[in-house]
Amino acid sequence: MNTLTAVAWLASPDEPASVLLQAPEPLADGDRALQLLTLLIVAVLVALAVRTVGQAVAPVIELARSFVATSIATLLILAALVVAFVVAVGYA
Repeated sequence: MNTLTAVAWLASPDEPASVLLQAPEPLADGDRALQLLTLLIVAVLVALAVRTVGQAVAPVIELARSFVATSIATLLILAALVVAFVVAVGYA
């Protein structure tokens, strides 16, 4: 069983794979236009959803960036203090 047959069987186990793998019938001109219009509407809706989610997530990303920058600065200061302490103890 090849991958395409397995996927077709998983999609509909009641139908034989040969029926599921048949080529679709060609669309009439009106059906093709309706299909293209539906595809265009779906593409616009997806683009709007991506834009909306992007705008909603932007503040969270900016906050995370700020937090990471603050954390790195804090770790660098702590590392400098540890090095200074080790050097001070070494000279004492």
